[in-house]
This record gives sequence, structure tokens and C-alpha cells, in this order.
Amino acid sequence: MARLSWWQAAMAFGLWACGTPTSTTSAPVVPNATSPSSSREEPPRMATGKLVTISDRTEGDALYRVLVDGTATRVWPPRDRAPIFTLHEELGVGSDEMQASPDGQRVAYVEDGVLNVSHLEDGSTIGIFRAPHIEDAIFVTAWSPDSHALLYALERRLPGNPDDEASTYDAARFFLYDFRSRTTTSMSLPGEFHGWLPSGEIILLDGDQALLFADGKHRPLLSDRVRLGQLDVSADGSRIVAMAAVDHGSQVVSIDPRAERMKPLGTPRRHADVQWPHVSPNGEIVARMERGRTEGGIPEWAVFIEERQLTPFAKTLRSFTWLDEATLAVLYDHELLVIARDGTVKGRPQLR
Repeated sequence: MARLSWWQAAMAFGLWACGTPTSTTSAPVVPNATSPSSSREEPPRMATGKLVTISDRTEGDALYRVLVDGTATRVWPPRDRAPIFTLHEELGVGSDEMQASPDGQRVAYVEDGVLNVSHLEDGSTIGIFRAPHIEDAIFVTAWSPDSHALLYALERRLPGNPDDEASTYDAARFFLYDFRSRTTTSMSLPGEFHGWLPSGEIILLDGDQALLFADGKHRPLLSDRVRLGQLDVSADGSRIVAMAAVDHGSQVVSIDPRAERMKPLGTPRRHADVQWPHVSPNGEIVARMERGRTEGGIPEWAVFIEERQLTPFAKTLRSFTWLDEATLAVLYDHELLVIARDGTVKGRPQLR
């Protein structure tokens, strides 16, 4: 289903004309869904810990609250409800994997062709959007940094049965749901979605140009053209890290969105040897994944901070995230590792 450029395909792990918002209408709410009370329109501060989605092809997805002390608690969905599986993912559009809001109060997910949002405290749920046809794909693109809005996308399945799977769906259409007004706005984005700054500007990639988009207008993120991928934004919005295409390879780069400047980090490497740079919440430290040996067609990966290797190479390494400025959560197949940036293992919490 996914339509990937050569750069996106090279940067995918293991193998990840300007318009204005056109119309504002009441959001289609699924019948019999329970809506959170109006008192939650201003969410409380985020609970302790970070919410991390763990995807499992046999048992479904689950949301865990991971703490820097090395413990983790499953918070959603309840164990007595039917499992939810991630089925669709497309770079620059989103996925139907469940996503927690930045304030840690809500979770968005797709189930049976419906985009739902559940409140984690009391389990109340609202239906944001129902796909017009069962074959259509709904993507959760991103929460706004203030958790007041949710960007999502719809891809309509085209009639017939084309031999080319990449032609099965039409171009993604984006929508923005506002939880305060409970309205949906159709969005026309002049590029692929790759991030959201606390200022409210959306980061888009259009070929070799990076753009900042807000209020129907866009401006260049960088003064020079460069092909980027795998962007990550610090929590305060002061720093963006990404993979940049360079001659005969790729390189981790750091971008200052206020100055429209980019600087390289480290040395250029072959395509796909370095993946998914992530910047710490305060924007000061960059971690990344590096590929080691490949046996039986399956590469080994390890997490590095600056030039220091943090974890051993392993074929089962899948992803990682910063918990705070000093601690990371590293996800393997059926295993979660909480580790300090100095290499101290904080814990290996049990999952499921």
C-alpha cells in the first residue's frame, strides 16, 4: 500500500501546490460512544513517566507507562477487551498504531474502521471518524504538541484490483480534529508530514525541500535544499535532528528551526547504516541506531549516543525513545530495556 520514494525506502528501518484548510464541520461521532466531560477540555499535566506503544503481531498493541526507575505498567487497553492490531503504516502519512497524547491523558487508535480516542483515566471514548468503506485506510498522523488537536488521514481504496499494490489507494486526505470545539477541518498539506513544533507549525517534506506550515501558509525550514528523512523534534522545539542524503550515503544532521540552519553530526555513512536519530527532551543529546553484521538477511542493530555504543548489537532491536535527559527505553522483540545514557541498566520490565 505504501508509496515510498527511493530515499524513504533507503531510510525505512530494517528493510520508516500550497492549500488552506477548506471547511470546518461538526466531527462525525460514532453512535453509542461515550464522550469525556467538558471538564477535561483543559487536560491536567502529564502523569509521571512516558507512554510507550508496544506492538505485537500475535497479542495486539498495548500502551505502557515506562518510568526512569526501570519499571513499566500497562495502562491500555484493558486486558479483558479485544486486542487491537497495527495494520497500516505509511511514511509521511502516519499509521493506525495507537498513539498517546503528549499530556498523557488520551490515546488515539483505529478499530473496525473507526478512529477512536479514549480517556486513559476513566476509559470514556469518542468516535472521531468512521471510514466511508471498509477497505479504506485511516491513519493516526500526530497529536498537536498541546494535545488539543489530532491530525489524521484517510486513504480511499480505488475501484478494481490493480496489479500494482502501490496504486490500490488514492492520495491521503488530511483532517484536523479540535477537542475544544469538537470540529473537524479538512487540511491540504503541501508535502509529507514529518513533525509538529510547539509553535504550532507543522514540518513537511516536499522532495528536497523542508517546509514549515501553519494557517494555510508555508515557508522554508532551511535556506538550502536537501533531502531529509526520519525527523525528530526536541520537546521544547529548539532542535530537530534528521537523516540527510549526501554524496554516496547519508548523515545525521541537526537543524535549528529558528535560524534556518543545518549542521552535520558525525561523518557520512552508507545508506541505512545509521537510522532513526532521536534528540533528548532538552535538545542537547542525540542518540541513533547503527547497523552491524547481517546474517541470514537480518541485520544487527545497536543504540549509540554521540560516538559511544550504548547497547549490544542485536537482531531483535526495534526502536528506542528518550524517557528524560538521562534515560532511554529500548524496545526489542518481546522485551523492553530501560537504560541510563551512561550504560547503567535500570530494568527489564515484564510485558503483557
